[in-house]
Amino acid sequence: MTKRTTPFSPEVRERAVRRVRDHEGEHGLAKQPARTHSDAALMTEIQRVFEANVCASGARKVRRRLARQGCYPA
Repeated sequence: MTKRTTPFSPEVRERAVRRVRDHEGEHGLAKQPARTHSDAALMTEIQRVFEANVCASGARKVRRRLARQGCYPA
């Protein structure tokens, strides 16, 4: 059999393997991107504003009310 080499350096391959393992959660809790944490915090704010208006607000009203309160969603 012939030895097959990969076109990537060992460091690049190791980083890719680590990224996959972290994503699968093999090393404890999977690392989450910062966007996931900010989205979770924003969801609680959106839910609070939506329920404060008896669940009758549309996306525009919720967004405007959040902006008035200093929370600027994307």
